Amino acid sequence: MGLLDVLNGMQNGPHGPSHPSTQSNSGMSPMTMAILALLAWKAVGCFTYAGYIIGFPNDTPESIVRDIKIIQRELPLDLLEFFFLTPLPGSEDHKKLWTAGVPMDPDMNRYDLEHACTAHPKMSKEEWERT
Repeated sequence: MGLLDVLNGMQNGPHGPSHPSTQSNSGMSPMTMAILALLAWKAVGCFTYAGYIIGFPNDTPESIVRDIKIIQRELPLDLLEFFFLTPLPGSEDHKKLWTAGVPMDPDMNRYDLEHACTAHPKMSKEEWERT
């Protein structure tokens, strides 16, 4: 049957998804490599989609909107799916936040990648969920 769907994880570094601050051994930026890979997959009929995590420490409503506009303009995706950065219980992220005393939602049902369940350094919970 072959490959039908391709999921590409997007990273939103401190300079946004298209910033050429890092390069691979080939000399291409990660964004250029992603574009070439997505175009190759689409050329053989694959459905392309990416997951985008919202809530990294440097994220702001403005930076998220900017990054999404770059992705819409530059990446040949059929679908972009959004997830909240979630410190899953038992993970290193959860341990660090717990140790630092960062407030976290006590309802474990909300740790489903679709809810803001911890404090964010630059956005209120309302801003994070609205964005």
